[in-house]
Amino acid sequence: MERCDKFELQIPMPRIIETAPFAPAPDVSSFEITVVTPHYSAAGALGVPPLTLRRLGEDVVRNAGLNIASAYEAKYLLKNVVARKVPGTPAGKYARRVAETVNTILRTGIDMAKLREHCEPRLLPVVQVAESYRARLRDRGLIDPQEVMLEAARIGPEKRALIIYGYFRGRREEIDFIDSIAGEGSVYYLPCGEHDIFSINRNWLAELKSRGWKEADGSAVEPFSVGAAAGKRFLGGAGLIGGAANSYSFTDLDSEVRFAIGHAKRCVAAGVRPESIAILVEDADDYAHKMAEVADEYGLPLDFTHKVPLAETRLGSYLQILTEVVESECEFEYASHLLQHALSGTDSPEDLWRQARSKRLKGFEQWGEFVPHIDCLKWPESQTTEEWGRILSGAFETLGVRDAVKTSARDQLALEQFETALLENAKHEPGELGREHFLAAVREILTDETVRFDPSSGGVPVLTAKTAVGGSFKHVIVPGMAEGMIPPTPTDSPVVDFFERGRLAEHGIIFESAADVARWNSAEFYFALLTADESLTLTYPETLSNKETVASPFFTMLGLEPSHDPPVYISSPQEELCHGLRTANRDDGPFIDARRRFELEMLRESQPGAGDHDGVLGRRVDPYEMWWSVSQLTQYGQCEFRWFSSRLLNLAVPDEKSDDMDVRARGSFFHKVMEIVGRRALNAEDQRAAMLEALEEAFSEAEKDEELNVTELPDWHLRRGSYLNQLRRVINSPDLFEAGSRIIAVEEWYKTEWRGLKLRGKIDRIDEAPEGLRAIDYKLGSTRPKGIKNHEGDLKTEVQLSLYTQAALAKLYPGRQALEGAYFSLGKAKLISRVREPDTALEEFAEHLKHSFETGRFPVAPDHKRDACTYCDFVALCRKGARLDRVTEDDGTES
Repeated sequence: MERCDKFELQIPMPRIIETAPFAPAPDVSSFEITVVTPHYSAAGALGVPPLTLRRLGEDVVRNAGLNIASAYEAKYLLKNVVARKVPGTPAGKYARRVAETVNTILRTGIDMAKLREHCEPRLLPVVQVAESYRARLRDRGLIDPQEVMLEAARIGPEKRALIIYGYFRGRREEIDFIDSIAGEGSVYYLPCGEHDIFSINRNWLAELKSRGWKEADGSAVEPFSVGAAAGKRFLGGAGLIGGAANSYSFTDLDSEVRFAIGHAKRCVAAGVRPESIAILVEDADDYAHKMAEVADEYGLPLDFTHKVPLAETRLGSYLQILTEVVESECEFEYASHLLQHALSGTDSPEDLWRQARSKRLKGFEQWGEFVPHIDCLKWPESQTTEEWGRILSGAFETLGVRDAVKTSARDQLALEQFETALLENAKHEPGELGREHFLAAVREILTDETVRFDPSSGGVPVLTAKTAVGGSFKHVIVPGMAEGMIPPTPTDSPVVDFFERGRLAEHGIIFESAADVARWNSAEFYFALLTADESLTLTYPETLSNKETVASPFFTMLGLEPSHDPPVYISSPQEELCHGLRTANRDDGPFIDARRRFELEMLRESQPGAGDHDGVLGRRVDPYEMWWSVSQLTQYGQCEFRWFSSRLLNLAVPDEKSDDMDVRARGSFFHKVMEIVGRRALNAEDQRAAMLEALEEAFSEAEKDEELNVTELPDWHLRRGSYLNQLRRVINSPDLFEAGSRIIAVEEWYKTEWRGLKLRGKIDRIDEAPEGLRAIDYKLGSTRPKGIKNHEGDLKTEVQLSLYTQAALAKLYPGRQALEGAYFSLGKAKLISRVREPDTALEEFAEHLKHSFETGRFPVAPDHKRDACTYCDFVALCRKGARLDRVTEDDGTES
């Protein structure tokens, strides 16, 4: 009998493409198979460890003996290629500009020879950069990180059974790699459908079927969830979403964020695990800081996944200022900003800021008298890259930066990231490096390197639609549903614009078109909707950054009309206080102090009425024990509260020396010169001639005055001649001397009494004329200074000259006739005002002042036109609210 060998016929299992548009999650618990997902959200939904296509591709490439360039290597190689291929342009800036286009060329495998043939001439340098960059990588045995997928597909990896879930958008490099690595029994989830958002996926479906893949039979059961219902409606299907999908509008971003975080907190309080809630935010720049602030107030941890450039961190801002200090060699603004920064970990002397502002400290020598450790930023002109790193590290130690960052996990992480990048920079730029070059490298690192917005983990995840796709959450909250935000407006590339892309597509050179971008933005939102199991909440702010917004068209596609009456959540003690104050008359516990504060704030906007916060003390203050000056009396007569804030509360804006020759500095300098020439002419027969003769020497003497310090002002040598000519014109002015008058005193101090008040001050100049004495006050402006309020509330009652003639001259020169007071304009070189007879309103003013002190009333009472408010230093303290006209931000004029 003849024997036959038995064998089993092995039937190959097909590779399946699941094309259900709602992408039902596979059950992977019953069998062992490798599951590939794009991010943690999709992996978590399936209950598998995260494994990405990129990770698989990297393993394939490395197993084949190839190395992948690090991000630092890629950046510096690209920059070096740009420096050679595009000379005359800033290499770092140009490299950043073209990096996205170069990445697209490498990632999608665009034929560069073909692109060179058909592209516009302006794109040729970019193609040359891409070709040269890839050649440089190959010379070093490297590939760019963007080439991993295509290179892994080219190598032809060992096939294995895979479930590929969450890669719902067909991309060329991913499709090729999936086709090369997916073996028998593999399942690839590629949602398709008749809607336009699936058009790209339908094309890839046809391509994969031509490569032997088989489309699933389409019998997948549609999931029963609010997200699936919303997705069906989004695609134009019939039916209602139901009460589990809600939409609201809010007046501003703050109220919107408070609702979103409050809603999430309410879910957590009901027993929902924080990781089962997702907040999807597309524009993290607008929302992240406000969300972090509100979440901290509410005590609800958030898990932020997005990254920000180092420049946007506290450490980044500190380092940017530090580079300015080094570069400017310790200019006042940069040094003061650095020493007052939150990460400035060193203590400064108590009087530092008073001295710094008044003297306008400049340079390491001047600053070093008060802050010796700032010398650590006095850097050499050139050093090796390794030595630069040690110098900067030493500065961190000296300035206390390392201790200061310990209070923040993000700052610590940012410092680690920065120092790592600095070491990489030293590897790629060996040898001597100029100071300017090193500072530029520091700034480049701050721009290019990123760090997580919040490195802490755990809590309610804050995701984008892209990082949520494939996930599953009980509750999904989507703020920022305004037009232009969701979906985002497609932005044109400055390198290859959409028009150029369309032209290149005619030659088979495919860049993403504007239509493709718009489709995928809609598709991403659709897939994000599918992640909601039990509830979906969509919101938008009606205003953002002081601009009105429009609701997203997606609301209409979902059949939702945003409500203007959202639920009110009380989510923090602060909100409980606010709510209690608005809705109940509670005066227990914390409400006692809160109600008092609330009533004070309401008083701001009420009808005029003054209390102890408005300068009405209700207790006597003695006006006779203090010394008064004419400027104090003028200030009091213009607004009692302004005088009260300055003199009784002793509040003052720190005196800060200007870097420019402003009006005050020029006025002080002109006064000083006129004082010197006036003194030297006192005994001269022809005083005008004597003043002219002494002018240049007096001018030089005033320049040496340490308090004025005018010679250090910018362009002083250019201004000097015009100022000298101006003062010469003043002395030659016919108004400077009245006929028959002589100067008898300059800068004359006096102490006297007026209506029982002790008065003291200084008169710029006193002249003697045949008719009597004349007190002259120099002004730089061309108009008479404002006086005090008259009966109509206008600043028209003269005080200064009246008191000079009525009180000061009588005390200085008893028995001699006081003729008049006069204002002389040094700017216009002419007399601008005279006062001979004191205003009778001064008598009433004196009585009003005494009564105010007797009753302790110093209310906010500026003149009708609010002229007294123009230069007031106490606007923030003044409790006038809407009753006081605001100063507009755009032009600085009163509204």
